[in-house]
Amino acid sequence: MPNTNKFHLTLTWDSVSNADAYAVIVRSNGIETQRVWTLGTEVIVSNLSRLDACQFTAIATNSAGASAESAPAVLHWMTVIESDSSTGPWTLLATNSFVPTAPQHFVALSNYNALALAKPD
Repeated sequence: MPNTNKFHLTLTWDSVSNADAYAVIVRSNGIETQRVWTLGTEVIVSNLSRLDACQFTAIATNSAGASAESAPAVLHWMTVIESDSSTGPWTLLATNSFVPTAPQHFVALSNYNALALAKPD
């Protein structure tokens, strides 16, 4: 029977010029808990319990020993959407503020949470 208190995520990224290998680093409360290496641009990270406490970064490295770590992956974000009706259809707000593009338009937030992509181990 699977342990439903643990999850796994599939992470993908674009390839990096001259990279021979990649690693995903998982940190929880700033402490490294996992480092998963791969030769490709996709990896499955397992044994995750509290996704909201995790931070994911990627490392690209080459045979010369050069490496660089990415900025942390985004786990939560919001998009601002608008519609001329409270029931939709909704479209991405064209401005970079919370001001609707037309009078009598409704503005709403669309939330994203990476936990929705997690699968039980």
